[in-house]
Amino acid sequence: MPLASTVSLPTYRSRLREIAAAEAGDGWLCACAEAGRFLLPSRQLVASLAELFGRLCGTGILPVRAQHGQDARATQPSVLEVCAGRGELADALAAAGVPLVAADADPPPGSPVVQASAAVALRRYRPAVVLGCFVPFDAGVDDAVLACPSVQHYVVLGARIGGCLGSPALWQNPQWKAEPLPRISRWMLTRHDVWLGTPRRAVLRHGEVWHFRRLSESTPEKPPLPLGEGRGEGAPGRPSGVRGETPDVTPLTLFLSQRERGPAAASSRTRSATGFPSRQQ
Repeated sequence: MPLASTVSLPTYRSRLREIAAAEAGDGWLCACAEAGRFLLPSRQLVASLAELFGRLCGTGILPVRAQHGQDARATQPSVLEVCAGRGELADALAAAGVPLVAADADPPPGSPVVQASAAVALRRYRPAVVLGCFVPFDAGVDDAVLACPSVQHYVVLGARIGGCLGSPALWQNPQWKAEPLPRISRWMLTRHDVWLGTPRRAVLRHGEVWHFRRLSESTPEKPPLPLGEGRGEGAPGRPSGVRGETPDVTPLTLFLSQRERGPAAASSRTRSATGFPSRQQ
């Protein structure tokens, strides 16, 4: 997708400079915590997501600026973002031409985001495509999205904390197939990234984008096997066993993952992530 529709957003390289500047002060994680930010959207990330949603919605590249919020309530959106917070990502996607509604149980005052929990928004809009960015893993949101009959595609943006990404519901439903999207994940910058600042590698990224696709009832998908069993297709919350599909899996990543999990968590492969916001939606 052309980047002109997202020209108001900083580029990925500009975002890296923001991280470098934060590291010169109190640190990147501290800066994100103060701003209440989990994702740092860039021009390239939004353009890649907009192209993906264009394909999923069957419309190709969408040329018309979409609306979300108050004006969108009377229409059925092509995309519903749940747990949208203040709507920063939704605003950027709307500017890129994605027809969507953003909903959150407790949006900031004056926000164009629709005030509705994930369950209410799913019943109200009956979307075919749902976006979840750093959805609280313990609020049952993933379960509600996967159980909604109208939903055919669920695009999840999150971070791998302690080896896990999202709630177990994402990885244990045989009616849904999980597909990593490394070409979009490469543009992900999150509060959980570690600044390295080396010539070869600026950041150690933990952010990932996954596409969950509903299967037909006649072809259910077997739940993923625990890592090391069968052909190692990946335990819940872990990448599939296909090499090269998940970026930035290095010995340093594995070391940091073990350090974050701690000795008590090392024996539990299905532990819930602790890096996500914990709020009821």
